[in-house]
Amino acid sequence: MPAEVVAQSGPGAAKPVAATPAAPVAAATAPQPGAAVVAPPAPQLGPDELLKRERIAYERYKQKAAADTRAWETDKAELSTRASVAEQLEKREVLAKRNPVEFLSSIYGKDWYDVVVEAKVNGVPPAALIAGELDKLKADFDSKLSERDAAAKAQAEAAAKSSVEAERRALSMDARDWYGANADAYPLFRRLGDANSIGATLAQRIEAEFHRSTKRDASGAVVQNGRVLTAQQAADLLEADMISLAEEAASHAKYADKLRAKLQPQKPPGTVSAVKPAAAQTAPAAAQQRRTLSNEMTGSTPSDKPAMTAQERRAKAVAAWNSVRGAKST
Repeated sequence: MPAEVVAQSGPGAAKPVAATPAAPVAAATAPQPGAAVVAPPAPQLGPDELLKRERIAYERYKQKAAADTRAWETDKAELSTRASVAEQLEKREVLAKRNPVEFLSSIYGKDWYDVVVEAKVNGVPPAALIAGELDKLKADFDSKLSERDAAAKAQAEAAAKSSVEAERRALSMDARDWYGANADAYPLFRRLGDANSIGATLAQRIEAEFHRSTKRDASGAVVQNGRVLTAQQAADLLEADMISLAEEAASHAKYADKLRAKLQPQKPPGTVSAVKPAAAQTAPAAAQQRRTLSNEMTGSTPSDKPAMTAQERRAKAVAAWNSVRGAKST
């Protein structure tokens, strides 16, 4: 009996039941034939990374557009040259048909007849004619080599200039982004303009330091590349220059008074000057020397003795009254 058939023995046995084979687990996840394959989602990029990629793509597009423009201009110049040569050949053909003597004279010179006869008799062109043609071919070849070298040099210079300008723009934008995140740390830079102007200034400082520190030999070839500053280093140097300029201005009499007036803090309204006249300064001393009595028989100015209590003042008044009354009775 096969293994997939299940039977029960004995009375009331059920009919044989075929066991259902279990489907493989991998079959449920396997893609069906013809079904579209869904690509995994792309990783999420931050705004800075997206901006950087867009900037790189834009620079590549500009470089490709510049290369296409140069290729189109080269093809245009070549087509124009070919059209000019074809026009000259057509004119020469017309001249040969209408005036053979002038045509032959323009090619072989005034001795054109002897050249043609010698070529007819000997069956080969004259030696002088062959040498002249060789010289002409050599001159044309040299001219084409010079034009090719000049075009390659101009193309290389244009590509290098385009690359340098792209690097400058990227450096300026990086410096601008850095200053935008650190503007509060450099308050003096607000006098230089907006973030774009400050970024361009920092980029110029980085480039100037690179060229200044580059070492060259006697022929002008670069021996060692210069120092490449970060945006923060360039900002620190620029800030130091601005502070040094202010200090230098403060050391001259022309600017010292103006700077001192600007740097002195303003007094709040209603503030009394600290300088007092001599009479006003001596008045309190004179007032301290004068003493007057009030109706309560006490000094109007504070005394060095401790104040009397109410009981002491009453006893003193009674004693004074008794002395006055005794004086009257006598």
